[in-house]
Amino acid sequence: MSTLLGRRARPFLPAVRTLHERVRFCSRCASVWEARSGQDGERAAERVCPACGMGVLLSASSDALPGEGAAFVIATDDLRVSAVSKAAERLFGVPEPELIGTRLLRLMTSPEGDDELALRVSRAAYGTRAVRPIQIRLLLGQRPAFARLDARIASCGPPRGALVALEPLAASLP
Repeated sequence: MSTLLGRRARPFLPAVRTLHERVRFCSRCASVWEARSGQDGERAAERVCPACGMGVLLSASSDALPGEGAAFVIATDDLRVSAVSKAAERLFGVPEPELIGTRLLRLMTSPEGDDELALRVSRAAYGTRAVRPIQIRLLLGQRPAFARLDARIASCGPPRGALVALEPLAASLP
């Protein structure tokens, strides 16, 4: 028997915290709360955002969200939009009800290829914990066609989905 194995043939590992802290955030207004804060003990059971009263509280890696009020899209494993933050709604220039159910690849594309974007989003929707950066171009909205945004793709939930957080403009032609 290995010295690393305990009596039940399980590896002996101390309780390890995840590399990335989890935060709770609103799917609509993008308000952010620490997932483990003591004062929010009752918030853990809440599902509706106490700040706006319209969004669902979801959990994601803290480094997936750019910050409070972020622009993001929540997508399902079949690449359909299930929620859009207010900031993303403004970015696309389309109200959320019209975006729900839309295929993600009708809203954005990537210089790395649509297949790569689809692969990263579907993996995140299935629960992959890693935060994957990718550059995207918006296909809707007020942004010029050459403008690129940085995006972070990560899992979120419950219910399980992919968070596509949009960063400020990274590069554009003068």
